[in-house]
Amino acid sequence: MTQSKHIFFIDDDPKAGDLFGRFTEDTHYSVQTYQSPKAALQAFKKQPCDLIITDMKMPGMTGIELLDAVKSIDPDIPVIIITGYSSVDNAIQALRLGAADFIKKPYDIEELLRQIELILDNRALQRENTRLQQALSEQSSTPTKLLGESPQMLQL
Repeated sequence: MTQSKHIFFIDDDPKAGDLFGRFTEDTHYSVQTYQSPKAALQAFKKQPCDLIITDMKMPGMTGIELLDAVKSIDPDIPVIIITGYSSVDNAIQALRLGAADFIKKPYDIEELLRQIELILDNRALQRENTRLQQALSEQSSTPTKLLGESPQMLQL
């Protein structure tokens, strides 16, 4: 069984959060919805998640500002920004700040779920790669012991 992945979904429109929550009920995702990006940021500081999906334009803090704030806490956290106010400049800014994706509303929920799966799989692979590199580094820094002590073996 796949371990449940925790997703924060932030949108000032409560209907958007309810809809996303309903679509993810039968998945292996645990979804927490927020209408306030500031509340989501405070929650993230206390209990990090595996993925953040945020609206771009919200009162009090934009999706770009939230992206910047969570990346300062965890540079590896994947963030998807969803917006009804799409512009090339916003997309470029979001991607430069490290957004995993920038999606225009209205979005296809099935496509979003596929994108979430790809992003989370990629994050798992990156973590595994880091773990293996650390193990290899530790292994190569440990001196190897030779099995034989003949002059020829000691020269190796």
